[in-house]
Amino acid sequence: MKAMLCREFGPIENIIWTELPAPLCGPKQVRFRTSVATLGFMDGLMVKGEYQIKPPLPYVPGSVSAGVVTEVGANVRGIRVGQRVTDKGQATQDNESPGDRAGDGDKDASDEGLDHETIG
Repeated sequence: MKAMLCREFGPIENIIWTELPAPLCGPKQVRFRTSVATLGFMDGLMVKGEYQIKPPLPYVPGSVSAGVVTEVGANVRGIRVGQRVTDKGQATQDNESPGDRAGDGDKDASDEGLDHETIG
């Protein structure tokens, strides 16, 4: 999958686009194809190493995204394959990619009448 990757703390311009292996979907996780993702103020601070939490490097920055569910773990209830979701997870390796993602962050079903740019 294609992803933004932060290899070292510094200016946000240091983030690179790269290919990463697609994450596996665990029993409590949802995997989805990201349609839109954001980098906000907190993400900018994290990339620079100025936020109170410093993720282990390298990591994929980002905290909010939206997409369509492609796989649902066996223990997940209330979300189905094909459903549009928003993800308000923390910046971790499973976030912020235009490819498939898996994570057990905060996923919410999206209003079917909204486009992903509006949701994100």
